[in-house]
Formats: sequence, structure tokens, C-alpha cells
Amino acid sequence: MLEGDQLSAVRHYTKALSMDPKLTPVRLRLDEISSPQIPRPELSRQRSVAICIFSWNNAQMLKVTLGSLAESDLGNATIHVLLNGCSDDSRSIVENSRRLFPNNTFEIIDLPVNIGVAPARNWLLQLPTVYNSDYVVFADDDIMVPTDWLSRYLTCIEDDPQIGVVGPKAVSPPVAPGEAPRFQYLYRFVSVGQEGVFKLSLSEPGSESTDTGLYTFVRQVQHVMGCLILLRNSILREVGAFDIRYNPSQVEDLDHDLATCLAGYKVVYCGTVQVIHYRKSSDSIFVKKP
Repeated sequence: MLEGDQLSAVRHYTKALSMDPKLTPVRLRLDEISSPQIPRPELSRQRSVAICIFSWNNAQMLKVTLGSLAESDLGNATIHVLLNGCSDDSRSIVENSRRLFPNNTFEIIDLPVNIGVAPARNWLLQLPTVYNSDYVVFADDDIMVPTDWLSRYLTCIEDDPQIGVVGPKAVSPPVAPGEAPRFQYLYRFVSVGQEGVFKLSLSEPGSESTDTGLYTFVRQVQHVMGCLILLRNSILREVGAFDIRYNPSQVEDLDHDLATCLAGYKVVYCGTVQVIHYRKSSDSIFVKKP
């Protein structure tokens, strides 16, 4: 499929599905090929979107992230960067990046201490412009995005008012030029949930699996990778803030996705948006260990 031979891809997918009808990704990919998602770029100008980034001492990757966002179609989105007690040159990097967004409101919040991930998310959510927006985006400080990511997200979420969260296909940087990137995180379901037992499905088909295009589709799930998520603000307010018990980092996005599902709303994987995520969640350190 990545080589552009769609007919051969459809033939192989169809054969695989006939041999094993339980191959859900194959069925969903065939559906996407027959009825592809068509992004509506006008939505990024018709809807108010607040893009929120928080960072701690990751200046060079933050520069890359802001550059990538600036090269994408952001429409009228506002940009809000929270520096979480940074002691490196993040402040100057962000200030210099302001010029990359001439058509977007650009706000810098410089905190004197690192308050952690969940509190940083909640702090950003209370900013007046963010609070009053139709949609909120949380973007990690170490990603690269495709140019049409926002229109694809908005197209997806506008299709159904019950969708509260949309997330991407996350891949690691290619090992070598020209190589297909490896999956880092797709989506998850609760496979077991009962008194005393809680288990999630795998987040990807295998750490060595490369993105061949098979997982390029849209589907309802229960958790998506938090490196670039779009949230409907009205549902977000009903579900509530991110739980600070998960401070300093990790799991707060999973907890919030599950809370969204328990409130009767939907979480959707938008695999037509491939995000390169440079730092795996297990490598993230937001507060120095004693």
C-alpha cells in the first residue's frame, strides 16, 4: 500500500479477510480505502481551537515541535505554551518561535517550578481563551505532525457530537532515511475490568512492527496516545479535569479517556494522522528523582 499499488493492497487484504474474518484491522483498512476520510480544512477557521503545549527542559525538541506545528494548517487556532519550571533556554526558544505564527494568538506561561503533567494540563485548561474554545489540543513537546492533522481531527470529531477525544497513530522516528517508521502506540481497550483485576489490550502489534499503512483508519476505541489529542471542550468540562494523583507524569491521559467512556462519550483513534513521537512515555521524566 505504501508503494502506491492500491489494487494489490485491496486484493491481499480481501484474501486475508476471507481466510480469517476476525482480522478487524484488515476490515477497517478496507473500509477506509473504499470510503476514505476527506478532511475539511475550512473547519480550522470555523471552529475555535486552543493548542496547548507544556514542557520541562526540552528546549531543542520544543523548537522542532513548534516548527512542525507552524508548518501545518492551524487556521485560527491559538497557541499556549506552558514552561514547567524550565531552567534551560526554553524561554528564548519559545519567544523566538513566536514569529512562526503570525496569524495565531501566541501565549507563553512561564512557571517558576515544575508542577507536573496533570496540573500543567489543568492550568492550561483554565486560561480564558482555552476555557472558552470549542476544542482543546494537547501536544507533547517532542513531536512532528503532518500538515493536515488539525483538519483531519476536526473532520473526525465533527462527525459525531458524542466524540469527546480524538488521538493519532504514533510512530517512532525512522531508524534510517527511507525506512518506514515503527509503531509506538496505536490504541487500547480494557480487556479485563472487574473487582481486583484490570487489564488493557496491547497498544500496538509489536515494537518491531513497521507502519505499512494497515492501521490507517478511523475507529472508536477506549484510549489513544496522549502526545497529540483533540478534546471537545463541552464534554471535557462534564468529565472533569485531569487527576493530579498521577503526578508527576503518566497515566493521567489514560484515566481521563476511560472517564470519558464511562460518562457515555466516545474516544476515537484517527489513524489517518501519523505523528512522529521522539520520546516514548516510559522514557519521560518530568521531575528529577531524589
